[in-house]
Amino acid sequence: MQLYIQQLSLAADPPPFSATIFSAIRYETNANFGPGTNSVTLNGIDFTLDDQSVGQPGWSALNIGTLHYSYDLKKQGDKIEFDFLAYSTAYFENELQDIDLDFFEFTLGPSWNLKRWGWDQTRLYTYAIADLAYLGYETYFTAPGAGIRLLSFSAERSVLDARVETRYREFNDTDLLPTNSLRDGLQTRLGATYSYYTSPGFVITTQGYVQREDASADFYSDWEIALSGGFAWTFDNFLWQGQYPWTWQLGGGIILRNYDAPDPTINFFESEEDETWWARTAVVIPVAETWALVPQVEYRDQKSNYDIRTYDDLITLLGVQKRF
Repeated sequence: MQLYIQQLSLAADPPPFSATIFSAIRYETNANFGPGTNSVTLNGIDFTLDDQSVGQPGWSALNIGTLHYSYDLKKQGDKIEFDFLAYSTAYFENELQDIDLDFFEFTLGPSWNLKRWGWDQTRLYTYAIADLAYLGYETYFTAPGAGIRLLSFSAERSVLDARVETRYREFNDTDLLPTNSLRDGLQTRLGATYSYYTSPGFVITTQGYVQREDASADFYSDWEIALSGGFAWTFDNFLWQGQYPWTWQLGGGIILRNYDAPDPTINFFESEEDETWWARTAVVIPVAETWALVPQVEYRDQKSNYDIRTYDDLITLLGVQKRF
């Protein structure tokens, strides 16, 4: 039980500074999320797509970095919180480099210790958001926004993380995406994650969210609902007695997406409806106190009433994680 108490203590009262870097080599059977066949139907007419428009396999370098800093206001546990996220994926194949993605997010704002109101081990966060994304090394969108988050460890063996965030995304027109600005609009998401520790080394997690995207063009506006679940099991290294235990993670879920209006370039009469199922497993293998190897496999299958949006993708990666 001591390990379990230490884990919750660290999460409930994190250090003022922390950072992680994750770097991986990734292979995808369908890197561009293209349809699995050259034959599609657009507005009732059968078309044959060129090889560049269907699903293409690809290798890429994946890098994710996070940074957290908090400043204690010396006032009943209140703090100023700063978080930074950087995500980068770079494909090795020339024909896929137009979907290389770089994404950066900054959040900054105060958090309040709710113990003063009788809610122990619970914090309320309010924060400003700034997002910047590049696609194919050209500006894809910028997005200022704001969020509210509730993080609670007050229930026994449980963690509740609920938040609502809204952003105004402004997209940039490019030679490859000349009508990208039709996606301009608000994106608002309400979601929650609940985790329950059945034992010091086994945690069950469920997650769900509802998201609304408004866009200048109705056929880019949509509602999205997602549900997922999984577990993480931390166990002794069964190959040799090491100092650091391994963690096996397994999860899966569904994403439902319905668009407001038909896309006239695909179907004059029916709005797009997508259903995506996914499953993922990974093993975290520590090789030192702050270093770990992470092999991961994920499968994603999307069904859609638009042929061109139907695809499946098998993703495998081997990564290295460093904690600071």
